[in-house]
Amino acid sequence: MVMSIKARRWAARLGTVKDLMVAGDIITVILMIVLSGVLFVAMPAFLQNRVTGIEIKRGTVELGRFSLESDRTLDVEGPLGKTVVRISKGQAFIIESPCSNKYCINMGHIGASGGVLVCVPNEIIISSGQNNDNGLDAISR
Repeated sequence: MVMSIKARRWAARLGTVKDLMVAGDIITVILMIVLSGVLFVAMPAFLQNRVTGIEIKRGTVELGRFSLESDRTLDVEGPLGKTVVRISKGQAFIIESPCSNKYCINMGHIGASGGVLVCVPNEIIISSGQNNDNGLDAISR
């Protein structure tokens, strides 16, 4: 690459980055990098709002609260019939329902990060509950 005479003079006056920075600048940059690394590692653990259980409702009536830590199968009676909820390995999911479309079965699972499963025709609502309080009002995901 061919540089003009003016460009060479300007580059010679500019020097290197090290010449432009004093010791305080270097210390500040190093501290900012270290602090960013520490926050990158520590913040996700602080912001996780872990759920330890679920609550099951039929319409507006709460049927019970259950821990995600113990594996079990629950039969929940609704207006259309029995909806079967399985809690396994810290996750809850609907495995059987009398509704026609089976959307509730295809919703997947809820676990430690929270969520809601709903069988609208059978009026069954399974939501995360029993949060471990970490001092936060809400977390946006």
